[in-house]
This record gives sequence, structure tokens and C-alpha cells, in this order.
Amino acid sequence: MGFLKKILEKISPFFTMLKEKLKLNKVIEFLKSFYKRKVLFILTISIVVIAVALSILLSRILGKNAIEINPNQEITIIENLHVNIPKGAFPYEKKFNLIPLTKDSNPGIFSSAPFIDVVYDVKAADGKTDFSYVPMTFRYYFPAKYFLGIDYNNVALAYIPDDGSAFRVFPGCYIGYDEKGYFVEAKSFHSSKIGVVALTPKKQELGIKVLVEKLSPEPAILIVPGTDRNFKGYFKSDESSDLNFWSVAFSNRTIMLYNYPLYEVRSKLYQDMVTDYFKRSELKSYIEFEAERLASELKRFKNFKFDIVAQDIGGLIVTYTLLLHPEIDNIRRIAFVSVPFKGTNISNPVYFASLLYGKNPSALSKVYNLDENIVSSVQTHIFTYLETVNTYWNEILPNSQLLKKFENFKFPDSVKVVSFMGTRPPLGIDITGSGLAKFYPELIKGQGDGIVSTDSATLEGVQLVQIDGDAYTFYSKSEFIEKLKEFFTFDEIKVPEYKDDTYREYVSQTEKEKEVYLSKLIPYRFSGATISDSIVVEPEEKLDYPGNQIAIYKSVVYTGGPDGLFANGTKLMDGPILNLKETFDGVSFRMANEIYFYSPAIKKKYNIVYVSDFLATAEGVYTAVQAGEMISFWDPRGNKIVDLKGQYGRIKVDNNYLIFYTNKQIYVPKLELLLNVPQLENKSIDISDAIIYKNEVLSVTRSYGFLFFDIGTTEGNYVGEGWIGNIKIHHVANYFLTIGKNFITIVDIPERRVLKIIEKLDFDVINSATDGKYLYLVSKDGIYKYKVREY
Repeated sequence: MGFLKKILEKISPFFTMLKEKLKLNKVIEFLKSFYKRKVLFILTISIVVIAVALSILLSRILGKNAIEINPNQEITIIENLHVNIPKGAFPYEKKFNLIPLTKDSNPGIFSSAPFIDVVYDVKAADGKTDFSYVPMTFRYYFPAKYFLGIDYNNVALAYIPDDGSAFRVFPGCYIGYDEKGYFVEAKSFHSSKIGVVALTPKKQELGIKVLVEKLSPEPAILIVPGTDRNFKGYFKSDESSDLNFWSVAFSNRTIMLYNYPLYEVRSKLYQDMVTDYFKRSELKSYIEFEAERLASELKRFKNFKFDIVAQDIGGLIVTYTLLLHPEIDNIRRIAFVSVPFKGTNISNPVYFASLLYGKNPSALSKVYNLDENIVSSVQTHIFTYLETVNTYWNEILPNSQLLKKFENFKFPDSVKVVSFMGTRPPLGIDITGSGLAKFYPELIKGQGDGIVSTDSATLEGVQLVQIDGDAYTFYSKSEFIEKLKEFFTFDEIKVPEYKDDTYREYVSQTEKEKEVYLSKLIPYRFSGATISDSIVVEPEEKLDYPGNQIAIYKSVVYTGGPDGLFANGTKLMDGPILNLKETFDGVSFRMANEIYFYSPAIKKKYNIVYVSDFLATAEGVYTAVQAGEMISFWDPRGNKIVDLKGQYGRIKVDNNYLIFYTNKQIYVPKLELLLNVPQLENKSIDISDAIIYKNEVLSVTRSYGFLFFDIGTTEGNYVGEGWIGNIKIHHVANYFLTIGKNFITIVDIPERRVLKIIEKLDFDVINSATDGKYLYLVSKDGIYKYKVREY
């Protein structure tokens, strides 16, 4: 311990001085006591050394306020932000730094924008502002309290431009969920200051929406928008349907709008549908996905005839819909607006990154022999378009996999088509004769309108019409509207009246639909039964889905009860659910204060009505109102459809038919078909459920009987009393399955007989449903799924 003595000898003069000047006798005595305790003194010095070392280390760590992103790492994670830079995104090794910006360090950012958490400045380490060849992915996890439901799009990923202007939402960003929690994700070709913003809570509208309805024989106008936000036609930001450009231009037509989130934030519901579809799709194309959705919507509105106006990507969706579904027959005419059937170079990120992005307009003006202002306008226009189509960009490139499918496509003869485009690019752009012309023919005056070129804007056999203006303005010109009205001209076919009322040379649509049913059916046979295990139905699995009600739409099992509405076991809505059932393109139910129509594409709510029964649809609510021994059935507009005799009334949809029935009568509006329960001596027959299958209406009765009607003759036959399930009847595979409290009776359709073996159940059935392949039985313990054997 000699070195300690030497240290003390050297510093003793210092202590003497302190003693004389500061009278620190007690301090010196205290230090001497430490020396006597040598071990403790050594420990103290060690702690001091370690503390100093740690402080230096921490200061270096904290002093580095940027996290480096290595391009060789595909995903870099910092706190709640994940950054994915795909391989080949840049032509050379590119590193980024993530610099966190908080309310304390940058209060100005948070005071001018609704950011809900830390903003990250994603900056290139080399200081160069490059545009990636393929989009980077930014995923930001946000607090769960901001997630309001699967159909809300109230949270978005946003960025602040380098010029410091107002924040912008990344077009096409979407809300998702994984094991880490809820997130919002966006694809982008550029980096910036990135954060999550909270938007006005609003449920996302998807699918066809009726903007204005007119009682007119003319086809409805369906607007399918594209990248231009103004194409929807709203005059005001509140999107009032009464102030719409298209409803003013076509004041005598019903106006409908096809909603899909091209540039809007995508709800979790929408993105889940996309993810599920991509698992089954080879192309993994958003255009293909939307084409399938549009096809479903057109079939949902099959009673409407449509004239369609579709802009750029919207036009590709319409075209691909007809390519995939030639059976669609309710489209009369299509007017395409700046649709790139053969692709557009405006969506080529490699061209833009190499030729224009981040480069000085003054220097480029000399290189390309263009005015500096035109160069700046070209940069702005292409950047904006690429940002808008950041999830569609590769689908609309020339020679893309998707567009190649259009090469030999021809529109059906029944559909008349015309293609419109502008005569010049926007923002005063014209690159005629410049070095850019060979890359961007869309920006040459006379050959392009800013989105398409004359070569790309049409397909074989489709007329091309150019209107003065650019892609974003020409469709609002009176010249375009007049030509569109001329193209959409509708001449109503009038049927001449005959003086002889007993002779008609035409057949009504309803009668045409009924012609197929004019045949006498062989009655179903029944010769007794026994209870045993059937070979037709066999248990598949038990589903622990909450609820005591069930409805199935597009293979999704919706259940409802006191705890809310569920889809395949996932909660969609809170609160008690009543009268859940399938309807046209969705499900119908009631909550405490409102009636709902719900589907993956749209949700609507209506004022509650206290009636015998109701059925909610996207257009409104059908109701059954009891008055004594009569039930009146009403449509959503308040028009009475029919009065039926009976003590209770029910409304349902089966096989895309609307069915009204009471215990004594059945009415099918589409067929104008009225059926009466047979009058049997000493028997009272009361219908408890009914379905339609081909040329028959089949029902089960409260007295455990099977009642079937020949649609052609309207005759009813009654068999099997005492052995038939009286809760529900379903068509599955080659059988009718009638559901009783604890048994299933099986009717063989081809053999037209009730099978002798009745399937006994070990539980009581509360409700039942089918998806056409499986039978689902609801009990108090859960849902039992049964497989039905096919021939």
C-alpha cells in the first residue's frame, strides 16, 4: 500500500492549506479514517472510476441522436418505426439515419400537424435526396386507443415535405395488426420527416354508393374514379351528394359512385380482404382485386342497367372486370377517360429517379433544352402522380403482366365503348423536341394529356376522342359533357298498345322468369324413418364463436348475441345483437336503437322500427307489419308490396330471392308468385321456414311436416308430418336438410324422397345456417360444423 502513502504525502500541503484557510479539521480526520480502512477506500476509488467510465460511454451514446439504416439490412427497427428498404431500391449502397423529433425538441412540427407520437426524420447519410427504384416500406406502431374499429381509417402515416410545408398523408397507406400491436404502413419512393397523424373518425365507404336516385327508365350513371380526386365530382369538401358535378350534368339520371381506396387511407377491414385475396392470386394485383369487387357490386345491383364513366386506373378496373366476368350483362355503355390501356411512363420510378428527381431545374433546362419552369412543372407532375399510385405503379407500366392480358381482349358486342383523352399535358408542360420526349410521350402536346398518350388510350375497335385540355380539366369542359350525353343517349323502347286486351304480342319480364317453372313435379316420397347416425352428415369441428344467432355471407360466419357482432369469432361491434340474418350482399340485424346492414364493403344504419319482422339492405329496410289476421309487407321507400293472411310474418333472402311468408301464405316478389298453404281436413299447417330451389318452393311446418310447391302450377304437397325438422330448412349439396330441436331430417333431391335415417344430435339447436357446403348448428355451448357428403 506504499503508493497510497506517496499520494497522501504529495497532497498533504494542500490539506494543510485547506486546514489553515477553511478550518477543515473534521474533513481531514474523516479522510484519515478512510485510509485506516484501506479496503473501503480502494472500493470507493473503484466506484468513482467506473462511474466516470459509464458517464463517458453514456454521453457518447446519447450524443449520437441518429440511428443508422444499413441497406444490407432489409428491415431496421427503432422503437415504433420499422423501415424496409428492398434490395435494389437504389443503384448504389445507401444509408439512412433516423433522427427522432419530439414535442420538446421540435414544438413547431406538432403545433401545425396532428401527430400523435414521435416524428422521425429519415435522412440519407450521404446527404443526397434520391428517389428509390422500388418503394420503401414504413411501418409505424401507434397506441391502441386510436384504433376505433376494422372499418375506420382515422389513423394515417404522414410526412412533412423538405420545404417545410403542411404535412401530407402517404396515399394508399393502410392500418394493420400483428403481434406487436396496431400499425399504419405506407410505401414510398422517398424519405422525409415521418409520423402518425390522427384524422377525423370516419368509417370507410367501399363499393357502389347511390349518390342521387331518380325515377327514370334511363340507365344509372356509375362513376369509377381514378387518380384525380376531383373526378368524383364533389363541389364541396363535405362531399354532399346534392352538389355533385355528375348529378348536375345528368339531372334526370340515378348517379352512383364506386368507392375504393386508391389514395385514401385503407381500413384494416379493406387491407385484410386484400391480404386474403393475394394469398390466392398469382398476380397479387390491386386492379385485379378491385375488378373482382366491382363484379360483385354489379351483380348486387343486377336490377340496374349502367352507363359507366371511368378514369385512368378506374377504367382499367372496369375493363378487367369484363375480362374476368363476361357473364356480367348489366353494363350498356362505357366512357373511358385518360385510361392507359397500354401503360403510362409517368409511373416509371427508374426514369424519374435517373432523369429528374432531386436535380436542379436550371441545370436540367440546359441538358434537355427546355424552359426552367417547364422542367420544374414536369418534376412536380410526375412526383405527384407516382406518389398517388405508389401501390399500383408497376401494374400500369407499359408491358406489365396485367396489361398484357388486354392485348387480345374485345369488349362484348352488347357494350358500346368510347375512349376520351385530353390534347395537352397539365401545368403548361410540353416537351416536344426535347431530350425527355422519347421517355415521356404522355407529356408531348397533341400526343399526350399528362397521363396517357394517344397510342395507350385505346384498344382495338375502340374509338378515341380528344378534347381540348389536360387529363385533369378536359372532362369538366362543356364539349366533353355534350359528347358524353350524346354517347349515353337512351331511347326508351315503347310497346304499342292493342285494342284487343285478350291478345298480347309481348311477354313481361316476370313472366319470362317464370317460364322455366312450367312443369309438373314428381312428389317427394316418405315411408317412415328411424333415428340413427346418418352417412350424409358428419361432424367436422366445433367452433367457439360467441353468440346465439348466425348468418353466413361469402363464407364468413357472422354470429351475434348479448356481447356483440362477430365475424369468424372476431368482434366487429359491441352491444346486444337481435334478429341477425343473411340479406342481399351482407347481413341484417338490430341493436338497441338502430337497424344495421353490414357487409365487408359497406355498413349502413337505419332508424329502428317496431314491426313483426324486418330485413335491412344497402338500399333500406323491408318491413312486415301485422294488422289483425293480415301481414303487410313494405319496401324501403314506404310502398306496400303485398298483404298476406296469417298471424305472423317473416322476411328472408334465399338463393338471391326475396321471400315474404306468413304461417299461411308465401310471396316471392321477383316472380310475382303467391302460394297458399293447402287446406287439409282436420289438419292445421303453419309454415315456419321456406326456401327456393330451382322450380320449387320448399318449407317446413310447425307440425314437423315437409311442404313443397311446384312454382309452375303453384300446387302444394305435404308429407312426413311428425318426422321433419321444424326450425329451419337448408339446401346443401344434393340434399335438403331440415333442422329440428335435436335432430336433422335429410331429403334426397335427385331421388325426391325423405331418407329413412334421421341424424340424432346430442345437443339442442338454437339456430342454423349453411354456406352451401357445410351445415352450421348453433347450440348454447358453441357452433357445430357438419360436413355434408356429396354424391
